[in-house]
Amino acid sequence: MAVELETFYNVFLNSTFAHKTVLYVVTLYMVFTKTPPRMRVFSMFLLNLMFWDLGTHFLWMGFHPFPLMPLLCFRLDGFIASFYFTESLGHVFFIAFFVCIINVGTAISLSFQFRLFVIKHGNTMSKATKVYIVGYCIASHVIPTGFFVGLYFTCLVTVDEYPETIAPGARTRLFCYKPKAPESSLFFLSVVLYLMLTGVIVMILVVLSFREVAKNLSIIGERTAKMQKFFLRSLMILSGIPINIGGVPCIIMCFLFYFRETPYARFIIVICLLLASNYGPIVCIVTIVLFRPYRDSVVHIFKRPPWTTKEQWSHTPQCLESDYSGNPYTDTTVVHSNSNLAK
Repeated sequence: MAVELETFYNVFLNSTFAHKTVLYVVTLYMVFTKTPPRMRVFSMFLLNLMFWDLGTHFLWMGFHPFPLMPLLCFRLDGFIASFYFTESLGHVFFIAFFVCIINVGTAISLSFQFRLFVIKHGNTMSKATKVYIVGYCIASHVIPTGFFVGLYFTCLVTVDEYPETIAPGARTRLFCYKPKAPESSLFFLSVVLYLMLTGVIVMILVVLSFREVAKNLSIIGERTAKMQKFFLRSLMILSGIPINIGGVPCIIMCFLFYFRETPYARFIIVICLLLASNYGPIVCIVTIVLFRPYRDSVVHIFKRPPWTTKEQWSHTPQCLESDYSGNPYTDTTVVHSNSNLAK
């Protein structure tokens, strides 16, 4: 059973890598080149979220950690690991994976914090304020990262010093953690609390943001209110994907790392790892579908006949019907977001 599960695990990760890469490239190209001016700041926070998820994607390109419960150990499979492996490499991979997960949560929280700030103080922002915001965002990523990295390296143990018996034939490409040690428990509990706290903060920020829009409706106007509500709903949809498909599996994994004797713990952790490392394509697809500028750009790519050049196609009636070049992303396009951006 364990051999079949490990084979499925590696085959699945290898077979999904190509289409995930294509989706990332297409989505990042659209966000970088097709974002209208009124969505520019919003897209920066979206790119921040996608950057950390992209980090997870590239980590799993050559490394596939396979759990060996009830041992608190992993075997590092994958293309790169099959050619070169040390225990330190396995630990560097796994802390990098946790750092990406933690920073995805931070990126989501920052997106909603900034959205609330824009709703309340958007008209009074100065260059100095923007500098403070950038500094705050950097600190929000650096401080938790430093905390979790420092905590992570307190719960490591070499395979030779692992207190439980490991069969000689099962020691290939292994890296382990201290079982039933307070350091390991503290690290996994800290990850759980951080992810849960992020979810609570996001829910509070959503409520406050919608409340602020309703309170300032007479000041900001109905059109701006519609735009802000659209951005909030879009953030809720986009953040719900990594929270539910990435964060929840990570919380389950951390509990199972502690309760290692749980029946089917290895199988459950494998499923959680597959989910946590593969939600990115869903974020990419939803991003393109949600925002009309990205969606129309993708449609134009597939609608253009292969025998026409880009310049020839840009002057055809089919392209001009939905082209934005005449009035590039006016306030109407963005403000009436329910009918245009999300239609």
